[in-house]
Amino acid sequence: MIITIANQKGGSGKSTLCLNLATKFLLQNQEIVVLDTDVQKSIETFVNIRLDKNIKCFTLFNRTGNITDTIKQIIPKFQNIIIDTKGEDSIESRKAMLISDLLIIPSTPSQLDIAVLTKMFERVSEIQSINENLRACILMNKIPPVPYLREKQAMREFILENKKSLNIDLLESIISERISLKRCVSEGLSIIEYADEKAKKEFNEFYQEICDKFFRITKNAIFKNQIN
Repeated sequence: MIITIANQKGGSGKSTLCLNLATKFLLQNQEIVVLDTDVQKSIETFVNIRLDKNIKCFTLFNRTGNITDTIKQIIPKFQNIIIDTKGEDSIESRKAMLISDLLIIPSTPSQLDIAVLTKMFERVSEIQSINENLRACILMNKIPPVPYLREKQAMREFILENKKSLNIDLLESIISERISLKRCVSEGLSIIEYADEKAKKEFNEFYQEICDKFFRITKNAIFKNQIN
């Protein structure tokens, strides 16, 4: 399974989602590697904290520009790959989506994020015309920890009106904005290793939902044709 986490708008929580998802794979004894294409290298900071504390961690590669050769090298070695991308429409993001099985788009229900989603829909449409295996979903992320049902419904209606024939879903699960998500990273821990049961429950619900909907996808069979 190759998973890309992308959003053309910065600040959507891509890296935090990536490191938590990778650690979830790790704790379930699944092979996992993270490819970070963001020059900020925030995931490397998390990995270094874990290693300094002798806490088991996933494998990490930092690459920018043409990531094709790196992907070719890690495909045969790891069952699962997560690619974290920049908060922009980048070469790395496009290449990642071209070879992925699943695209996760974290987004907050603000007007600015919704405007960016329109551009993301266009990009997903372009990519799916080449990579027909690509599934995509939107995760409502960094939501204030109170019931924002109106905002969720507004985003749902926007997606249904604008996604047209795209193979894209709005996840039912929501991840709230919590201080524990920042504190746990600074301690080298994922949210499921941290003492915040509400945050842990939300993340586990997200993980279970994408497992149920997407993880039965077989590894991308047309990778070799797309990577050239």
